[in-house]
Amino acid sequence: SAFCSPGAASPFTPAYGFMGAQPLLAQNSAGVGHITPILDTDGSIRRVPAMVCFEGQAYPALALAGLAAATGAQPVVSTNKPGLFGSSAPQTIDIGGLHLPVDVQGQMRVSYQMPRAGFASVSAVDVLQGKVPQSLLKGAWVLVGSTAFGGGDAVPTPQGGAVGGVEVHAHMMSAALDGGTPFVPAWAPLWPVATGLLALVVLVLSLRASGAKAAWVVPLVAVTTGAVIFGLHAWLLLGMHQWLGWGQPALFVALAASLLTAAEMLRVRAERESLYQNLSSYLPEGAARRVAFQEPTAQVVAETREATVMMVDLRNFSAYCEERTPEDAATVLHIFYTTVEKIVTEHGGVVEQMVGDGLTAVWNGSNPCDQHALQALKAAKVIWQEGVAQLPKVASRKTPPLDIGIGIESGPVMVGSFGPARRRVHTVMGEAVSVAARLEKLTSELGYPVLVGPQALAQSGFADVHKLGDFL
Repeated sequence: SAFCSPGAASPFTPAYGFMGAQPLLAQNSAGVGHITPILDTDGSIRRVPAMVCFEGQAYPALALAGLAAATGAQPVVSTNKPGLFGSSAPQTIDIGGLHLPVDVQGQMRVSYQMPRAGFASVSAVDVLQGKVPQSLLKGAWVLVGSTAFGGGDAVPTPQGGAVGGVEVHAHMMSAALDGGTPFVPAWAPLWPVATGLLALVVLVLSLRASGAKAAWVVPLVAVTTGAVIFGLHAWLLLGMHQWLGWGQPALFVALAASLLTAAEMLRVRAERESLYQNLSSYLPEGAARRVAFQEPTAQVVAETREATVMMVDLRNFSAYCEERTPEDAATVLHIFYTTVEKIVTEHGGVVEQMVGDGLTAVWNGSNPCDQHALQALKAAKVIWQEGVAQLPKVASRKTPPLDIGIGIESGPVMVGSFGPARRRVHTVMGEAVSVAARLEKLTSELGYPVLVGPQALAQSGFADVHKLGDFL
C-alpha cells in the first residue's frame, strides 16, 4: 500500500470503473486481484497494469495475486538501474523467486506465445458433477472464470475476436512460470533509429548498384529489408522476450523506398529530358525522342511515307575554305545551317541530315505536313531569297562566289534509323532522295538555283516554274 499512499511516486494505475464487493475487498485484500485491462488501438488486450490503486490500497493483477497466493510471497517491486544499453525492464516485480518485468507505466505485457490449445478447458458443471478425471486437475494450476458471453467477461485478444477474460490471466501466469513475460528493454529507443539508418544505407547502396533496374530492385530490397526487420523482431520477442515492435521500422522502410524510387525516377526522367534536348540539336525531334526514351535495338526503326525531299548545297564552299581560316569557314556554315533550318521549320518541314556543306530536308516525313510539295517549293523560294543574301561576298579570281543549289522531288521515302544497336545512323532513303540529290547537282550545270522534279511539280501545282526539259 505504500506505493499508493499520497505523495508516492508510483507508476501504478488508479482503479477506474466499477469495483464490486468493496467491504469484502477491504477485509480480504491480500487475496484479491484486479482484472483491469489496457485496450490497444485495435481493441485487443496486450497489456495489463501490474497493480492498481483503490482507496490507498494496491491490488495486483489477478495473475499476480494467484502467483502470490500459490507461493505465499507478496509482490516486491524493484527499480532497475537505468542504462542506455541495458537489457532489462525499467522495473521488476519479485513474487516468490519469479521475476516479472514491468514497463515505466507500471504495465505488464501479455505473452500470447502459448497457443489456446495449450490450456485445458473444462466446464465447471462437469467438475461439480464429478465428470472430470482427478488426474487432469491434480498438480495443475486451475483458474476459475467466466467464458460465456452472458457473463460479461468476453474480451478481444490477438488469438481470438472474443474470448473469456480468464485466458488473458492464464497467459500471464504461464509466461511468468516459464520466465517468458515480454518487456520493453532500456535500449528500445535505439531500435527504430538503428534499423532505420541500416535500412536507409541498404536502400541507398541498392539504388546506386541497380542503375537502370532501380524501379524494381529498390522495392524488392525494401520488402526484403522489412522481412529481415520483422524476423529480427520476432527472434528478440520469442527468444529474448524483448518487445521492440516492427511497425515503425517497416513503415520507415516503405516510405524511404518509395521516396528513393520516386527521386530516382525523377532524376532519370530529368536526365532523359536533358539528353533529349541535346539530341534534338543533332537529330530530328522524333528520332531524338526515340533515342532518349527507348531501349537501343538492332532492328530497322523506320517508316515509309509519301513525302517531299529537298537537297540544299552550299556551292563553292570547299574553295572558300582554302582561302579562309577554319573559324571563318565555320561561321559561314553555321549561318547557312541556321538560316535554312529556320525556313524549313517555318514551312512545316524537318531537317533530317546536315552533312558537310549540304543538308536534307523532308516534308511529311518525321512530322506530318499537308500539301508537302507546295510547302517545300515555297520554302525553296525563301531560302534562295534570304540564304544567298546572307552569304559573304567573295572578291577573288581564285575563289568562285558562294552560291546555293536546291533540288526537290516527291515520292515514297523511308525515314528512320539503321545499323547495329551499338552504332546506328539516322537517314532518309528512297527514289525521291536520289532524284533530289541529282537535281541539286544539275543546278550548277544548268545555271538555275532551284530544280524541281516532275512528281513534286505535279503535286504542288506551283505556277512560278519554267520547264527546262527532260534529263536522264
